[in-house]
Amino acid sequence: QVHASRAKFALSARGGTCVRLADMVGCENEFLKETGERSDLNQYWYSRPTIDALVAEIVQSGGSAALVSTPSVYFSLPEDARQRCKVLDYDRQWESDPGYVFYDFNAPVDLPPELRGAFDFVLVDPPFITHEVWTKYAETTRFLVREGGRILCTTINENDGMMQELLGTTPVLFRPSIPNLVYQYSVYTNYSSEGLARLNPEIDDCDWRAVEPKQCAKQERSLPTLLPGESAAIGGKLPAGLGAEAAVVAALAAEAAGGSEVIDARAPPPGAVLLTELRERLGCLKRTTEAVFVPVQQGVRRPSAVGRPSPAAERALDAADVAALDAREWLVGHRAELAAVLGETEEAVLASDRWRIEAVLGVVSAAKGGALKDMTAYQEWANIGREHSVELFKMSSSLLDRIKALKREAAAAADGA
Repeated sequence: QVHASRAKFALSARGGTCVRLADMVGCENEFLKETGERSDLNQYWYSRPTIDALVAEIVQSGGSAALVSTPSVYFSLPEDARQRCKVLDYDRQWESDPGYVFYDFNAPVDLPPELRGAFDFVLVDPPFITHEVWTKYAETTRFLVREGGRILCTTINENDGMMQELLGTTPVLFRPSIPNLVYQYSVYTNYSSEGLARLNPEIDDCDWRAVEPKQCAKQERSLPTLLPGESAAIGGKLPAGLGAEAAVVAALAAEAAGGSEVIDARAPPPGAVLLTELRERLGCLKRTTEAVFVPVQQGVRRPSAVGRPSPAAERALDAADVAALDAREWLVGHRAELAAVLGETEEAVLASDRWRIEAVLGVVSAAKGGALKDMTAYQEWANIGREHSVELFKMSSSLLDRIKALKREAAAAADGA
C-alpha cells in the first residue's frame, strides 16, 4: 500500500503541481520532499537540478518513455508527459500508480508483452554498476525501446566501454548529481542532445573529459567502504560475487586503465589529510542524519500497538547520535591543527556550532522515544533536519575545494624543487 503522503503527492502532481516544464524551476520537488531513499534497495535519488535536466530530455522527445529504476524522474514529470510513460521498479510502494510496472532485473524481460518495442525513450539507472547487472538491464532496454528510439543511462565513467558494447551509448558532457552516492556517475546516450552538451554546475567547472577528473569535479566521490555482503540484495537474488561496491569500482577502474596507476602516487600534504578526515566525518554525519527520516516517518505513521517507539527509528537515531559525538570528539582533539590549516583561531574552529554537530544532536533528541506524535510534527522536524543536511553538504564541498588547493600547492612546490 502506498503511504498516505506519497498518495497525496501523486494526486497533487496530477492535479496541477509542477504541470509545465517552465514552472519547474520555481517549484519544490514533491518526490524528493516526500520520498526517502531505501538503502536496502540501493536507492539514491538524483538532485533536483539533475532531475529537471532529465525530465527536459523526456519532455522534449515528445513521445512515450520507460523509466527503468528511475522513480524520481517519473514522479517529477509534468502531468501530460507522465500519462504516456511507465516506471519500472522493484519497489512496490508505487504500485497504485497507473504507470507503475513491477520489475526485477533478475527476470529482465518478464514484462507485459504490450511493452515490447513500445517506447520512444528509455531512461535507465540500475542499483548496481557491475557488468552482470548491466547486461540484464541492457536486455530490458532492448525489449522496451522502439527501433531508432533514444536511450539514456547513468553509471560510472569506468563503464564507458561496457556501455558502448551493450547499448551503443557514449558519455555526454553533463554529469548527474546524486547527493548521497559516494562516487561520480556519467550520463550515456545513443543520441545527441543540446541540453546534455553542457556542464552541470553542481558537479563540474571545466570539461571533465579533457583533464583529470580530480582537477575538475566540485564534488569528490570517494569509493564507498562497505563490508562484503552489504550491497543490497534485490529480492534476495543479488548475483553472487558482487561483494562490496567499492571493490567493484576499483576493479573496473584498474581494468579501464589497463592496470596502470589511476591516482597521484604522491602522498598528500598533512593539511589535506587532516581536512579529508574532517570531511569524512561530516560525510558520515550527513548520511546518518538523512538515514533517520524514513524509519522515523514510518514509526509515526504506524505507531506500535503497545506504545513503544519504532526499533528501526531508534537504531537510525542512535547511529546519527554516534556520528555526531564522534565528529565532536575529533574536532575538539584536532582544533589546534585545524586552526593552523584553515588560518583561523581555535575558537573560530569550534564557534557557534559551525559544523552543525549540536544541531544534529538536537534533531536526534527531538525524535527519540517516539516523541513525534503526528505527521505535522514529523514534517516540521524533517524540514529542520534536511536543512542541516544541506549545510553539511555545502561544508563538505568547501572542504574539498580547500583539499584540492592544498594538493595543488604541494604538487607545484614538489615540481619546482
